[in-house]
Amino acid sequence: MLPRLAPDWTQGLFHSKTMNASRPHSARFHVIRGRILLGLGQHDRAIRDFRRAIRLDWRYERAVFWLDKASRTIPSAVETGSLT
Repeated sequence: MLPRLAPDWTQGLFHSKTMNASRPHSARFHVIRGRILLGLGQHDRAIRDFRRAIRLDWRYERAVFWLDKASRTIPSAVETGSLT
């Protein structure tokens, strides 16, 4: 019997057990995943991925670009209507 596919495609992004633990992710991987997270509105997780990409390769300009973009697009309390 074939394994059942996850109903939510984003679940596959976060299952580290499916990845080879002995092989670290590349900076490019973290930038791509960060862009997906940013598109889903998960700004904090996206920023963590962009920072991880920079730690892996500090010369990777796309990581710096997307970290700056994500940092500028964090919704403020005024925009979200939050009182705290």
